[in-house]
Amino acid sequence: MSETTKRTYPHGTAVEPLYTSGPQNNPGFRAQPWWTMVQEHLVEKEFAANDWALERLNHGASGLLFYLTDEHYLPRILKDIQLEYINLGLVIEGSGPAVMEALLHHAHNEIIPASKLRGFINIDPVEIAARTGIWHEEKMYELGE
Repeated sequence: MSETTKRTYPHGTAVEPLYTSGPQNNPGFRAQPWWTMVQEHLVEKEFAANDWALERLNHGASGLLFYLTDEHYLPRILKDIQLEYINLGLVIEGSGPAVMEALLHHAHNEIIPASKLRGFINIDPVEIAARTGIWHEEKMYELGE
């Protein structure tokens, strides 16, 4: 394995990974990049999910995506995670509004204004059915909340 990150195409053009330097003319580069390096995790135990998330953030992830239910205790999952610096995605089985309320309470307790939070909450029953193989008709009605 080579010690250098620089590569050369057969026709002679040198290429470096984006994280070492950008192109000389800097097209499209912004102070806040439009892309996020997301790691995803199916939450079974809150403390284990938190340990996993902190480890991924320490290794360069700039976003986290959790698959969880409304029965999980969100503050345990998000403990010591600086939400204002990452993109957070939550795919919910159960009550999406309850999880959103829990997220906003957690942010308030951590003194993080809602305007600093970036991410999404997904309560798509079709996606849940495709992933789990179980269709929940009642979840269709939560979309209106």
